Amino acid sequence: MAKPSILSDLSVWVRLLGASLTGQLTYRRSFLLEMAGRFTLTLLELAAVFVLFDHVDAIGGFTKWEVVYLYGVASIGLGTAELFTDGLNDMTALVRQGTLDGVLVRPLSPLLQIMARQCRPLHAGRVLQGMLALVSALVVLQWPAQPLQVAMLVVNLVSTTLVFGAIFVMGAATKIFTIQSAEAFSAFTYGGVQLAQFPLNVYPRWLQRLFVFVVPVGVTSYAPALVVLGKGPDPSLGPWAPYAVPFVTLAFVGVALLWWRTALDRYQSTGS
Repeated sequence: MAKPSILSDLSVWVRLLGASLTGQLTYRRSFLLEMAGRFTLTLLELAAVFVLFDHVDAIGGFTKWEVVYLYGVASIGLGTAELFTDGLNDMTALVRQGTLDGVLVRPLSPLLQIMARQCRPLHAGRVLQGMLALVSALVVLQWPAQPLQVAMLVVNLVSTTLVFGAIFVMGAATKIFTIQSAEAFSAFTYGGVQLAQFPLNVYPRWLQRLFVFVVPVGVTSYAPALVVLGKGPDPSLGPWAPYAVPFVTLAFVGVALLWWRTALDRYQSTGS
């Protein structure tokens, strides 16, 4: 029997996500309340940014609305990654109960199967909040929308989303070795989104290096924004940093997929 192609795997994944989403939307009142709750929670984070700028004019060379732009990118990136990798939250139960065995014998990518186990629309609340912040910031800043800036805006959003998604994949893979690893990776996802909401240059050097060279969510959210907002290059990153972001992102995603493959190869069935 021919091995399924990547395109057929992706097609099945999209259908599984659609089925999960349809099931969630059956309970419309619950869906609306959950999404409104997530929207309100992230709105409080945005409110904190405005309160901060009641006391200062700029942070790290970024004005209030430029920081709001960074907030929007970080929120959209994390929210979208949560939406499409939501099923990875089941990894602990799959390993503990041994039901991962059934996933591995099916003729479909185990990663796509697990990612599609659930798709909770509540994560859309964070995405919508981020979009509202980003669009508002660009309108207030009278963004000129030149071709290079539009291209870097796309790089900014896609790269940040992929890096957050890769962190979720690495966290799920690590649960094959220890199911108590979720908290460690939360420092890089939910901690990372807090860091990405402000200019990278305001943080200590060791923290900058951690979120540039180890978990690059800092550079993917910050470096392209320098071009999008028409700011000069950051001396600590160099003038080519924004244009290196796609390659950094692909490298990090590759490492995450390699770690996933390695973890699956080390998986030992429960025998049940």
